[in-house]
This record gives sequence, structure tokens and C-alpha cells, in this order.
Amino acid sequence: PAGIDAGQRLKLRGEGERIADGPPGDLYVEIAIQPHAIFKRQDTELVCEVPITYCQATLGAEVEVPTLSGALTMKIPPGTPSGKVFRLRGKGIVDMHTGRLGDQHVRTYVYVPQSVSERQRELLEELSKIEGKPTANESRSFFEKVKEFFD
Repeated sequence: PAGIDAGQRLKLRGEGERIADGPPGDLYVEIAIQPHAIFKRQDTELVCEVPITYCQATLGAEVEVPTLSGALTMKIPPGTPSGKVFRLRGKGIVDMHTGRLGDQHVRTYVYVPQSVSERQRELLEELSKIEGKPTANESRSFFEKVKEFFD
């Protein structure tokens, strides 16, 4: 049935072995679900990761996102940080008991290419000159912030 999860058991009445001259017994089937290449399941919620470019994260964009019912277009707002999670309501797994659909969570991450063309390198170097260095406040490490919190 829709929404069944790993480890749950189905009882099929009268589908088991027959004992002597009696009626057939019940057959119990335990469900095993293999991991999916794109989606991770958490009860009725689905999670997937979608790569975006630095430009898409900075400027905003529309990206194609896989769902169980097919791909859809999702808006990425300007200034989206890597790791930002978006919720797609009703795009998750059906709850076996209530029939309600869970949500799909889309986690974006900024893809960093292993190599770039000469033109891309030139443009990135130009952008780097324009951006300048981060201020001391922007470049503090996570641990410095934690230490400051406890002081």
C-alpha cells in the first residue's frame, strides 16, 4: 500500500502454508526498502539535494527539482546560502493511515567546479578584485563566535 515503510509487515490472510487438513495459514510479508539515488525518506517527508551555481545563489534563479510526480520549477531567491532548505508542500509520501501527503524538503548547495575555463577564471579574478577582502566581522570562525557566546 502507498506510504508503507521499511520494517512494517503485511498480513495476507489464507495465503500461507496449509497445515495437515486445515485451512491455509496467513502469510506475513516484511517490507524492505532500498535506498534511492535522489531521495531520502523521513516518515512521510522526502529530502533531496539540488546543486546550484554561485551565480544562481547570488542572483536568484529558477531551477528544476525532481519530485515523485515529476520535475517542477522552483524559484531560488537572490542571496540564497548554501544549505538553505525549501519546503514543497504535499510532494512527500502518503501517510498510510490518514492518506495525507507529506512534504518534500529541497536542500540547495553551491556547486564548486573542479576546473574552469580561461574566460571563467578571468571573470572570477575580476569579481574577486571588486569584492575585496571580508571584514573582520565577516571572517570570524564559527568557533570564535561560540567562544564569544559563552564569555
